Amino acid sequence: MAELLKALINPFWQLFMPIPMPWRSVIILLMLITIGSWLFLRLFPWLFIQISKLLLLIKLPTLILKMTEFIGKIFLYPEYLITQNSRKKGLNPPEYVYIYDDIVTGIVNTINQLSILLDKILTKITKVMSLVVRKRWAPRRQYSLFLSVFLVFAWFIRPQLDDKNQLATLIDGGTNSWYSLEKWLINGEWKSTTLNNNSPKEFIKDYFDALNTQNYIVAWNSLTPEYKSKKSLNYKKFLDWWGNEVERANVHGISLKSKNSKSANLNISMQYFMREKRKLSKTELIRYQLSWDAQEKRWLINDSNSLDK
Repeated sequence: MAELLKALINPFWQLFMPIPMPWRSVIILLMLITIGSWLFLRLFPWLFIQISKLLLLIKLPTLILKMTEFIGKIFLYPEYLITQNSRKKGLNPPEYVYIYDDIVTGIVNTINQLSILLDKILTKITKVMSLVVRKRWAPRRQYSLFLSVFLVFAWFIRPQLDDKNQLATLIDGGTNSWYSLEKWLINGEWKSTTLNNNSPKEFIKDYFDALNTQNYIVAWNSLTPEYKSKKSLNYKKFLDWWGNEVERANVHGISLKSKNSKSANLNISMQYFMREKRKLSKTELIRYQLSWDAQEKRWLINDSNSLDK
């Protein structure tokens, strides 16, 4: 079921991927609310009414009742033959015959009661669904407007918040969940909200992939506190560069220079495609130093320096 849902949504979702965040999430959520309300408050109730009417028209509960009684008689026929033969011989039927009779009769009576209950349920739900269709319920526009404003506000207020702020944590969690959902719909894999690849080279690839897909929270959380302090970097400055200045990073090569249990050094050849100038920067060679976080068991970026200087 989940794979079918993904296959249906994937082409629709792909159309909106070029739209930058948070506008992409706002547009998609508003469309999902509109489509979902039409499905669950219009189409599905109408379909249920038609199916219920059809089932009541063919008298399904009565049909089940008659079929159950007929099948019950078939199962009780051997019991009838055994008792008839025993009585002709002047013998009492075996005890297990009466037990068998009680079990079959009990099953038939239970199914009869359930068929009567089914008839009542179908009648009741048909009335409720008819009311839903007549009322033409739909989400209030004020709620959709509030959701849109809240998402945009949360996106743009996040750079102003400290990483330890509870609201920042809440926004980060929601953002990570959204990006994970997109990765699942597009690539078929649920990406972790942290970069936890044990290979330094794969970690760096994932880091730039997060930046190029605008998953800035994941990339930001891949930097050590020492790196942020050394570069006098906060989330606003980080977002100003990667979100406003750079459109994407083109990584041409990754070379692992050294690695031990606590650190790794890599040289990365790359270019930046700048938003305003609409062109690639010159190719740069940058040294990235990674630090192993033993507590979280993952690599973090601890330093970066250009080797062209």
